[in-house]
Amino acid sequence: MENKKRIIIIDDEIEFLNEVEEVLRTCNYKVYCLFDNKNATQMAKEIKEFNPDLILLDIFLKNKTGFDIVESIKMYPELKSIPILMMTGNIDVEKENYKLIRKYKIKECLLKPIYPPNLLVKIEKYI
Repeated sequence: MENKKRIIIIDDEIEFLNEVEEVLRTCNYKVYCLFDNKNATQMAKEIKEFNPDLILLDIFLKNKTGFDIVESIKMYPELKSIPILMMTGNIDVEKENYKLIRKYKIKECLLKPIYPPNLLVKIEKYI
């Protein structure tokens, strides 16, 4: 039996988490959702435990940014090579955060709302 690829989704919108989770499970991915209710260090520990093949991460969370979480993730050597796709509803975010995107080697920034077939193409590109 083939192992399912593991994807973690981090967002502060429950409805969005549920929608993306459903799409990915339907496509035979193992999915773990993290709601923005913990600090970045706690989230990084949960990410380490799940050991994902790819991370989908919202840039703007309620009490922190996705970059705060990326910084915590990068403290674990075994997580450094996991591809990260960031998501945002702000069309100008890539330009505004270019240096951080490069610094943390973010693979791509996806604009919300995300059309499921486009999301799947992006995911398949990196895992």
